[in-house]
Amino acid sequence: MLNMSPLLLIENSAKIAAPFMRVIFHTLLLLTFIFVAGCATSGIKEPPRLNLTNIQIADMGLVQQEFLLTMKIQNPNDQQLDIRGMDFAVELNGEPFATGVSNQHIVVPAYGETSFDVAVSSTISGILNQLDKLVQEGNINYLVKGKMKLSGVPVPIPFKQTGEIALLSRK
Repeated sequence: MLNMSPLLLIENSAKIAAPFMRVIFHTLLLLTFIFVAGCATSGIKEPPRLNLTNIQIADMGLVQQEFLLTMKIQNPNDQQLDIRGMDFAVELNGEPFATGVSNQHIVVPAYGETSFDVAVSSTISGILNQLDKLVQEGNINYLVKGKMKLSGVPVPIPFKQTGEIALLSRK
């Protein structure tokens, strides 16, 4: 029977594990460099700005409503944005209003802007909350937040934009 001291067992285990740990370390280091290089070469220094410019009713059901939102996306970067998809949520006057996803292929030129329409879904409670505030205030403060997937960029780009749409003129 082999009689080894615990100290000798630990020393032998460390000798066996050391090359394996070096391989793991170097692999993680390489993946980190690839990830950072991908982000750095994408040319995206500032997140794009999305402005809500119009809201149209598309379908009114008892439980769920669909709207068509027109958004203007501005690109403050020196490279065009090749957008392959988006996932976002819209708040109106501080209340959750609608969510949406889009797989539209949108190209925004460097230092340029493009408008596009996207369908979103809402619930009746989201609409009722907004009607009361609209009657009182006459305008809509909005927040659009989410993330977009760009061609050639491994990580989705987050965005968050606030603004106001004046609907009723106050006298």
